[in-house]
Amino acid sequence: MISRDELRERLIAGGIPSHVIQIFDLDYELPKPRWIQNELAGAFRRFLFDAELVGRPEQFDCNKYAKLASTMADLCWARTRKSDAALAFGLAGVGLHMVNVAVHKDGVAFYEPQLQGEGVSGGVSMRRVEHTREDLRLCTVCLFV
Repeated sequence: MISRDELRERLIAGGIPSHVIQIFDLDYELPKPRWIQNELAGAFRRFLFDAELVGRPEQFDCNKYAKLASTMADLCWARTRKSDAALAFGLAGVGLHMVNVAVHKDGVAFYEPQLQGEGVSGGVSMRRVEHTREDLRLCTVCLFV
């Protein structure tokens, strides 16, 4: 478990400008990458399929996917009841694109929540994406709620 101050420090060390970081809880548990890419990704894909959600410009685009994935992560995490701490998994606006951001034991990682491919069941979600320090300078928001 880490404190909100430690979370902020790790995000800044990962290249996110301090002025865009907003953290709302006191303590955080660090998710494992395999939890995000397996359990969370599976639950998220099933939810999107069951809800018949399909990406649409403006109506259901990257920011809606990232917000929904963050909420789904909170729901999945709350069911584990391992800790009262929040999950170190949030949202990051990198330029004009919104993705999910996680703080792991070994650093900061970004995940693409949007499905790639055709229809609600096409492709994968929660694939890890890389951002350069230059990309992260353009970060508009980094939100942990």
